[in-house]
Amino acid sequence: MQRQASMPRDEPGLIFLPIAEGSRNPTAPDPSSACNPHGDVHGGYPAADATSTSAAAAVHAKQLHEPEATHGHPVRQAAGAAAAEQDPSSEPAATVIISDGSSHAGASSVYELLTKRKRSAVLLAAAIASILVPLTDLPALQAVGEDLQADAALVAASVAIYMLTVGLGSLFWGPMADRFGRRITYAVGSVLFLGTSIGCIFAPTIGVLVAFRALQGLAVASYQTTGQGVIADVFEPAMRGIAAGLFMIPLLVGPLLGPLLGGVLSQVWGWRSTFICLTVAAGAIVLPLLLVVVPETHQYRVVRRLSKVDAAAAKHIVEAEAILSQPPVFLAPWVPLKYLVEGDILPYALLTMTTFGSMFASLTEWPAQMAAPPYRLSEAMIGVSYLAMGVAGLVASPIGGKASDITAARWPQVPEARMMFNVAAALLLMPVGLVMYGWTLAYTTHIVGPLVGHFVIGAASAAYLPGMFGYLSTIKQQSASAAAAAVQAAMFFAAAALIYISVYGVQGMGIGGYFTLLAGVQLLAAGLAAVCVRRRYRAVYAVQRTSADEQQRQQRQRQQQQQQQRQKQQRQQERLSRPPKAQAAQ
Repeated sequence: MQRQASMPRDEPGLIFLPIAEGSRNPTAPDPSSACNPHGDVHGGYPAADATSTSAAAAVHAKQLHEPEATHGHPVRQAAGAAAAEQDPSSEPAATVIISDGSSHAGASSVYELLTKRKRSAVLLAAAIASILVPLTDLPALQAVGEDLQADAALVAASVAIYMLTVGLGSLFWGPMADRFGRRITYAVGSVLFLGTSIGCIFAPTIGVLVAFRALQGLAVASYQTTGQGVIADVFEPAMRGIAAGLFMIPLLVGPLLGPLLGGVLSQVWGWRSTFICLTVAAGAIVLPLLLVVVPETHQYRVVRRLSKVDAAAAKHIVEAEAILSQPPVFLAPWVPLKYLVEGDILPYALLTMTTFGSMFASLTEWPAQMAAPPYRLSEAMIGVSYLAMGVAGLVASPIGGKASDITAARWPQVPEARMMFNVAAALLLMPVGLVMYGWTLAYTTHIVGPLVGHFVIGAASAAYLPGMFGYLSTIKQQSASAAAAAVQAAMFFAAAALIYISVYGVQGMGIGGYFTLLAGVQLLAAGLAAVCVRRRYRAVYAVQRTSADEQQRQQRQRQQQQQQQRQKQQRQQERLSRPPKAQAAQ
């Protein structure tokens, strides 16, 4: 008989049941050790020894084509099988039945506690919430300036301040999500976003609008930062790249929808209608969706709750001991910034800053360029013209995520290998897009020229970012939100700086010269990241080659010793087998 265990109310839709021994899935995860060349502990999980790591490498690629329960976790298979052999009389493993009736039998990993359909629903809800981040950064800028009698520099400053506070807010929400859980962070952030959006609706002056926009940025940062933590909670490392790619689509496509919807709304009902639309979307769609669809996914809280409800089931979660050994703590908002100076993050964080900042610099310059001669587009048509970058993000983001997963499976001992394709896209595509964008606008070519440049910029950004966040959540598993907060803060700080600087840079250097300068900075940052990936790859495999050569040398020595021993035994046997006279003669 199966025994049903109840779950507390703040864990909607999760019911843990034991299953029969015969249906247990003997898998045991180690989400970081199989691809940890550093010799330390990434994310709190114990590192695999050299033998298990090298054996896991061969199996890891094969797992891409096997069932989801063992996808990408050769160490899980080996450890789980060993555990089953050592303890054949152990309690039944756990299964999870979701309130919609689906189930995932044989859950031996924390990543298997939700069905594939439930994980997809959680990812979709988190992605929908994160679309509010870019939707609120371009609210019909031209109309705002005209209505509130503010010059272009001040209006651009309002966007820059918004981006700056998004970065600052990330430093608070990331540690909060790691310490108190994902659901409470989502709820608090949503309520604050609603209040600040209402303040923007009724702002009488540009000063009041800037103040509420700053507070709005602090609130909306919770969606992106917490979402990165949710991805790290429910998706195993082998699937994290494509999950991050899908999650990043709203952040990259949002700049398309923002001007498109904002342009139409402001042209028909005025710019305040854009904030009314955002308030309704947050209160009527996003907040209910998060509360209904997203359970508490923080691994420590999930495993601890399961241990209280059904200790026998929790015993079969292989990561349980490692997870419970690291209770979450609240980090001061400035503490996550230390991740940015770590050697295995710094070069990629710099590339993230230049890529994201350059992309938003092109976004904020676009409306003024399209409204000026010879294009003279209306607000609605300016919004439509963002389609190029939006389509690029929609297509390139999942491709970049999938490529990240493929390279991670191909070279599991090198976490940085996950970003090979992504760094290449930032190195080869982004500078080309920036130069094309700047000079086609400088020479006022046909609108197709700037659109192609915009498309390339969007494609390069979308292809790079999923690999970065997939890599980050792999090496910082138990502090995924805090680590993502640090990088997100750096991204938005860079975007805020470049948005504000771009106004004066374009005036002083011309749009062609300014974006050529950005392309040069991008080339340097991407080149540095590419060198770091290559060096790390060569260092890891040089150690492996040295180890293999040493093993071969030792094996040859053993073979020579064995051969010498056999020859000695043969000579002794020959002497013993000779007739006595022959021996006496000798």
